[in-house]
Amino acid sequence: HFQPSTQSMLLLACLPAFTAPLGTASDPLVDPLAWSSPQGGRQGACRTAKGSKGTFTLATWETTQNGCMTACMAQASCVAFEYGTVGPTGARKTYTVCELHTEEIGKSNPVPGFVCYIKNQAALPPLPPAIAGCVGAEISTKCACCPFVGPGVELAQTMCFDLRNADFRGVNLEGANLQGADFSCANFDRANVIGVVLRNVVGKGSTWRGAKAEGLYMQDADLEAADFTGAQLSSAKAEHSILRDAKFDHANVDGAVFYDTDLTGASYANTKAMHAAEFTMTTGSNQASAGLPTSGNKSGR
Repeated sequence: HFQPSTQSMLLLACLPAFTAPLGTASDPLVDPLAWSSPQGGRQGACRTAKGSKGTFTLATWETTQNGCMTACMAQASCVAFEYGTVGPTGARKTYTVCELHTEEIGKSNPVPGFVCYIKNQAALPPLPPAIAGCVGAEISTKCACCPFVGPGVELAQTMCFDLRNADFRGVNLEGANLQGADFSCANFDRANVIGVVLRNVVGKGSTWRGAKAEGLYMQDADLEAADFTGAQLSSAKAEHSILRDAKFDHANVDGAVFYDTDLTGASYANTKAMHAAEFTMTTGSNQASAGLPTSGNKSGR
């Protein structure tokens, strides 16, 4: 990995910025509930209200925007992060920079290739009460395999599957294939897990509250006591899986399919679009009292 010296850092900072598109407030990598653009909604380099760069630490070079955001989320003192690419225009090699800001950010300087996002502390959900198996477990962004997880990743290619106690709150994981992972007691609250594949996984006590989980696919998954409160689970699918004592309160299950899945003790308080979900060959779902629709035998994906 590139390890810049102080001199090279100063030199790169003076070079013309790589002309990547400006970030926008609708950046798909960023949860709008957890992060906001500087005043005025314009993107670029972070600046204080007086126009200075403020106080920050250089987290790492050659990281990703998702990694920079996760690093800021993990530090209570971090109030905003800046991410961008530096290097001469047209150069074969450019470098990414991540700044973790600890001084209040009031605006941005429109620098091409850079984005600045302010952490919305009030928007992050508090940690839910831990289930018995997760009591005392402290979630962290520094779990063994956390550095390998991101949008579209094929976790099997990394040969690293330990995501226990991981903190992925507000992180973008869209399209990731987490086959074989153990994410017991992990937190995915308000994360973007659209189209994520959970095949042959263990995720007991994991939380997914308010997650964007459309098309989430669970097969041979043990998600006992998982909390999907308020999650968007439209078109999600669970087959041959364990969802005992799972919570679907206030979740949207429009078009979701549960096939040959153990739902013993699951709760559905104020669950949305229950009439449009399918429960086939499920056990313990107490369909009659919960008012759940049933369907004939249907094969899974």
